[in-house]
Amino acid sequence: MSPSFSIYHNGYIDENGEVAIYTNPKNEKWVNGKGEEHVFNIKTGRIVKDGINNWTFNIAGNDKNSFSIIDTIAHFGLDVAPWKEYGIGKDDILTKEQREIFSDMGSKYIGNPFFKSYIDNLKGGKLTESIYREYLKFEEGGIYHEQFQ
Repeated sequence: MSPSFSIYHNGYIDENGEVAIYTNPKNEKWVNGKGEEHVFNIKTGRIVKDGINNWTFNIAGNDKNSFSIIDTIAHFGLDVAPWKEYGIGKDDILTKEQREIFSDMGSKYIGNPFFKSYIDNLKGGKLTESIYREYLKFEEGGIYHEQFQ
């Protein structure tokens, strides 16, 4: 899979206890012809079972690495939404709130070139919950608004 889609399997809890994402992926997601996914550590080649980045059940979409709009919509509705709600299973170490933040951070990193540039160039590739919230505040004009009050 594209490294951008593997970003959802590159999460960690930082030293402050916040959810964070490795933007220089340590793990890689593979999808077989049936649409089943597995996540491997790039360096060791071992299957990842850390309670954050484990593989999840693919019910819909992304079969044989197809990225049609229908596959993508189906994948997010039938696979990502249940993951946000229930996690990867009994070994999941993230809370529902952490999964939602993690998903939002990943989506913004993939889908917003300004945010990606901000993280890659101004934050040295470090994407944490605090940095994400800082950017959202900046994006909403909150930083400037507070400075001029």
